[in-house]
Amino acid sequence: MTGYVITDRRRQRWIIALTAIAAFMTCLDNSMFSAALPTISSDVDIGVDAIAILPAVNLLIFAGLVLSFGRLGDLRGYSRVFATGAALYGAGLLICGLSPGLCALVGGRLVQSLGATMAGPTAGAMNAFFMPARPPEGPWAT
Repeated sequence: MTGYVITDRRRQRWIIALTAIAAFMTCLDNSMFSAALPTISSDVDIGVDAIAILPAVNLLIFAGLVLSFGRLGDLRGYSRVFATGAALYGAGLLICGLSPGLCALVGGRLVQSLGATMAGPTAGAMNAFFMPARPPEGPWAT
């Protein structure tokens, strides 16, 4: 397991920055999407009650698959699962941005949620797996 530890400080900073940006983008997207639901419903000419399915799709996918994708990262490699999730997330953003109607919007949101669910748990695991553990310092050190 020590063969996977990254000791180069610059590479460590890149990993931390990349995973932090991915986590920030996911949170920002969920907040902005919830705030934009009324505007989205008027743009695609759908009632607010029909468009309310979109946050539910995100929540169901995340709750149902977060443990499975965490385990997939354990088995196949965190970097590989993270990169696949980030690519799916970007593809879902593109689909949502170009969607002409509700079906394409739900499909894009589904792909986007799937990618965010893949990237989310593996981001924290990458930080824990690739960074060297430092002994505790200060008054709590034994």
